[in-house]
Amino acid sequence: TDRRLERSAGSLSSLQPVSDLPLPEIDSIETALHFTDHDTTLGVEGKLEVFLPDERGHLELAGEHDNLKQIEGIDIAVRAQTRDLAVLGELVGLERPLPPIGPVAVSGQIRDQDQQMGVYALEAKAGTRDGTWAEVNGSVRDLLTVEGAVLSAQFGAADLDDLETYLGRPLPSIGSLSGYTTLTDQDGTLGLEPFHLHGGQEDLLSLDLDASFDDLREMSEVDIATTIRARDLAVIGQLLDLELDPIGPVEFTGEIRGSDEDIESSGKGRIDRTWSEGQWKASMAADTRPRIRADLHSAEVWLDDIGIQPRDTPGTQTDEADEAIDP
Repeated sequence: TDRRLERSAGSLSSLQPVSDLPLPEIDSIETALHFTDHDTTLGVEGKLEVFLPDERGHLELAGEHDNLKQIEGIDIAVRAQTRDLAVLGELVGLERPLPPIGPVAVSGQIRDQDQQMGVYALEAKAGTRDGTWAEVNGSVRDLLTVEGAVLSAQFGAADLDDLETYLGRPLPSIGSLSGYTTLTDQDGTLGLEPFHLHGGQEDLLSLDLDASFDDLREMSEVDIATTIRARDLAVIGQLLDLELDPIGPVEFTGEIRGSDEDIESSGKGRIDRTWSEGQWKASMAADTRPRIRADLHSAEVWLDDIGIQPRDTPGTQTDEADEAIDP
């Protein structure tokens, strides 16, 4: 038995009573589908197109699904274009709005393999190279469990304005940043290996970071090697949403390893004129008091560099800016 369906619609409002999620506002839907059960299984092939109002976006699905009762015989080409990420977030039903970075273009092939529905030859681009941008390509063997993922990404930003808008708080104007990463679960856990980020401007804040995040779901293993330089602690505090004193310059080169409960670090750094090197460990396990152990060495410690103001001894006059302690 063959059945053909060609239909246009201008709203999804009739489907809202059977959906738990808010449906996006659309301009029109066009379908041209061919249903068949020649081999006693119900299948469909054809095309579905969704157009968003005010030229905000367009989604197209074209292909076939040989057995609608199972994940079997799926071969569907997907193409989507939206004005920006904010529109894409609305289209897929995200609760928190995404930043208006655009335009966005996505393409890929949805296929089944061993009763798993995956996406292959995925290519996604958002933004432009003169602003905030990202490019992703790769595949995911099982979209429902995010297993068999190998996704490579490049990204960058001319400034932090889009991130500032998304977070809803001011960020320092540190200049451009760029990086790359690979999202994969080849070792059994979904992680970012490697993750590289560099950029900034020397007179305010600059960084060069190489990291691996073994398990994004549990944050059980993190390994970071970084060099960071900042005008002062206040710039770093503004980036991390902390209130820190404007003492500087600040510099650190070293490694940070651990998890969401235990962190250890080793390296060399400075705050203004005070240089130190060594290592420290912090334990922040749930339901326990935080513990920090440090083994740091400095040739000289300038008190005002660590936020301590020396007091004058009666009968003497001390220049606080030149007060130092020799360990």
